Amino acid sequence: MRSKLVKVFIASSAELDQDKTMFDVYFSDKNKLYRKKDIEFDHRTWKDFCSSLNDGRLQDRYNAYIRECDLVIFLFHTRLGKYTREELEVALAAFRENKERPQIFIYFKEEGIEDEALTNFKQYCEHTLGHFCDVYTTPEDWRVKFDRGYIGAGRSNSCSINRGENAV
Repeated sequence: MRSKLVKVFIASSAELDQDKTMFDVYFSDKNKLYRKKDIEFDHRTWKDFCSSLNDGRLQDRYNAYIRECDLVIFLFHTRLGKYTREELEVALAAFRENKERPQIFIYFKEEGIEDEALTNFKQYCEHTLGHFCDVYTTPEDWRVKFDRGYIGAGRSNSCSINRGENAV
């Protein structure tokens, strides 16, 4: 039996690179936990892509992967990067086209001074998308919230990791 591969992209500005390292541990733990259920998480950030020159922009490679993903996780802190915003628009377009995936999770790290673009982006999420973004303070806080939001709610979601009676 072939494993169910869950493709994940983690997007953020460089200011949260250290926070993104928590995903290596998190998804390593999840892969060990779900191995017996034939589920594997393949998580990537922009650092996991070859940076060689090609016909298009390097960003186009990230965007193509995002379109294939089951989950896209966005982290924001004090600023909104233009490429992170572009990645969100790509993920939203893919979701609207597929109606099921990728699932999009948006988290704001609680602390620091926000720039005007990030404040406007939060309002865009709330008023235009109808989405109230989650806030996290520490990597452990993020883990709890993500488990509750994805793993916990996943039982009824078409993009979830549950399959059949042995659902997670």
